[in-house]
Amino acid sequence: MQEFVPGRSLVLASHLTHESAYYGARHGGTSRSRLFFQQGLALALMYLLESVDFGGGELGSYDALFRGGPRFHTLESRSSLRGDDVCEVTVELATE
Repeated sequence: MQEFVPGRSLVLASHLTHESAYYGARHGGTSRSRLFFQQGLALALMYLLESVDFGGGELGSYDALFRGGPRFHTLESRSSLRGDDVCEVTVELATE
């Protein structure tokens, strides 16, 4: 985790992901977003960090995590497939 601002944003960074290694070896570089697993992981972590009271008693049901509450969106901000030194995904609070 590169950065975390509770309720607002989360940044995950890695020098190499299985997606970037595979895609780079198979297809070469690309300017398109290709780190879908890393984006999903970051989004899931943000929802868990914001929705679950880990110190409390009852955790509630899985589907309750996504009912109401804040909505987030992800952005592949940097990628080794574009020549960057790291693969970085940002999750931010949706402003819509």
